[in-house]
Order: sequence, then C-alpha cells, then structure tokens
Amino acid sequence: MFSPDGQHIAYWICEKKTDGVLIRDGKEVRRYGLTNNSLGHDIVFSPDSKHVCCWVGLWNGIVWDWVLVVDSTEGSKYDSWQAPLSNVVFDSPTRFHYVVTKRGKSGLDIYLVEEALK
Repeated sequence: MFSPDGQHIAYWICEKKTDGVLIRDGKEVRRYGLTNNSLGHDIVFSPDSKHVCCWVGLWNGIVWDWVLVVDSTEGSKYDSWQAPLSNVVFDSPTRFHYVVTKRGKSGLDIYLVEEALK
C-alpha cells in the first residue's frame, strides 16, 4: 500500500511460515511471533501519510482473534466473536472509524467504532 503523498510504502510479510510482520518503508513496524499464526490485511495510511494501520488476525487454534495495529501500537482488540467488517477509514489525519460485528442475543449486531490518535 502506498501512502497518499506517494513517499511511503507499507505491506505485510510472512516469515518462517508463521511469523507475520508489518513493514513500513522497509523497516519492521510490528511482529507477531511463532506462537501466533498471524494474518495482516487492510493496510491504510492516514491522509497526511504520517500514520499506518492494519488489521491483524491472530489464530487462537479455533478461530481468528483480531487486533487493530496503528503505527507500532496495538489498539482495539476483538476476540473470536467479533470481527472487522470494514477497512479503517480516516476522517482526518488523527481520526478514523471502522465497523465490527458482535454476536448478540438476537443475532449479529453491527457497531460503528470511532477512534482518535493521541
């Protein structure tokens, strides 16, 4: 994924068959080790190209758990009964939103999550 200003690139790589690594401009941002089969997807840059985020799926042996990584920091975590339903969308350089699901009493509930970077 290229940044909006065209000066940066970010991508997810798999090493040693089970290590998952988020890379930005050729440097490691965040690594998930051998104990977690991991899957990174939906990499997005902020409009000013200063921040990068990525959904990371962590296999717990039965289903995927999800965490949103922003820059090198793990953000919101969603266990196996919640899942990201959309890409992250930035509203400004420091505000973004996304949609997640959660199993409720009457079926699947859908939530809009809005966050801000500090």
